[in-house]
Amino acid sequence: MRNKLFGIAALMILAGACSNPSVEVKRNVEISIRLSTVLSGFVPYASDNLDMYSDSDGSSKVRVSCYMYDKEGHLTDSHELMADNFSAEINLTETVPDDYSTFVILASCIQGSLDSPIYEAYTISGIQSLGTLEITQQSEKTYSSSLSVLGYAVVDFDSSNQSVNIDVKPATALVYLNWRDIHSHDNDGASDGEIYGYYSAKATDYWEKKTYNWTMSVEPGASSDAVVLKEFEPALFDAELFSDKGYNTYNGSISSSTLTIPMRQKTGFSDDDGDVLLMGGTADGEYITFEDIKLSIGAGTLTTENMFGITVPNSNSGWYSLFNPGVVYTKTGGAGGIDKYYIIYHNNDKLDLAEGRLSTATSLSSNENNAGLLQPADYPSSTKNVYTMVNFLPGTFNVYGRSYVGNTNTDYNRMSFTAEAGHQYVIAFDCNSLSLYSYEGALGSKAADDEFIPTKPVKTSLLVKHLIPIGK
Repeated sequence: MRNKLFGIAALMILAGACSNPSVEVKRNVEISIRLSTVLSGFVPYASDNLDMYSDSDGSSKVRVSCYMYDKEGHLTDSHELMADNFSAEINLTETVPDDYSTFVILASCIQGSLDSPIYEAYTISGIQSLGTLEITQQSEKTYSSSLSVLGYAVVDFDSSNQSVNIDVKPATALVYLNWRDIHSHDNDGASDGEIYGYYSAKATDYWEKKTYNWTMSVEPGASSDAVVLKEFEPALFDAELFSDKGYNTYNGSISSSTLTIPMRQKTGFSDDDGDVLLMGGTADGEYITFEDIKLSIGAGTLTTENMFGITVPNSNSGWYSLFNPGVVYTKTGGAGGIDKYYIIYHNNDKLDLAEGRLSTATSLSSNENNAGLLQPADYPSSTKNVYTMVNFLPGTFNVYGRSYVGNTNTDYNRMSFTAEAGHQYVIAFDCNSLSLYSYEGALGSKAADDEFIPTKPVKTSLLVKHLIPIGK
């Protein structure tokens, strides 16, 4: 009797299961995924600009990540496929719930295999829920080709769908970074810029107690006859007396073949008697008459014509350091003028698809940026204009230009830039006028307005977080 009752109970349970309306019914849907629509709306400047990327890690391929979510946004199925490029069309059969589901497709480039990628242009996390799905752009190689393009599609299914064709759309904007007239300021200043550069010197102090070996740089100043000297006097650093400016910076001027450094410029250090100043002078018996420092300009040399050192004038503190005339600074490098041009941007690098919409944010802190770098010395003087490519996730963020002469930087045209997915832009740095501007459209499309005529493609260094270079 016990066995019979158990059997009857089991049958009742089975029968209840068959009639329970909460049991999910699934069906197959034929899906065709077209990747060519990711790139079809972009206009490359050169025919190979959107080719697949290749380096020592191998050729990139397109990883197609597919995620199926139920009506509550929970993951029900996922798989990844590999395509050779963005021209591929993928056909698959997906098992979906009969009532409602959301299908998410992400197309991004990787190097290596699906199981063990060597490099991923985008990492994907939080896939268990549509609300936590997050895509993060990686920056190490996003300066070239189609590598940093991201494609996406979000498709809702209901019971009427038996087959569906999906065109994958771009989630990124294509942006050309341009540098125009890159050699305009290579040789700014006197003697066609010959004085600018890095110098080294060796000298024994006035008391013949210590010999110094040190370097300095000479850089353009605020006018054509002005210069800036950095780390001109070595004793502050040797004696561990550091300038509050980070390094010693002094102003000078050029007249004919003489460079003059006016006396009484602050070193940034002070003692109990007051500010320590850079002074020139001439020996007068037991005393030194204060005066400007004079250096004669030679072929690759600067030679002091009078005494110089650092002291607190009108006190009993004496000289921290003092050198006789005849200290020879010999040029060791530097072409002079502006040697680096950056296009700096505080871009978005995170994307989610909450409610099926693109939503972006940045992981960069307020003092971190990414940038494209151009160094004119890397290119022959006949090359006037260069470009590179980046792909931005949508959103509004700050963009500005920066130039460097040695260690001195100047910023230009800080502006708000808005990128929309699937759109194309140009951000150009006019190195002649030292100005930055942007427009929507293809590279070279405003050449008739004399805005930019590109002549040479380059792979510039991409700088990440505090402008630290990580390679070409």
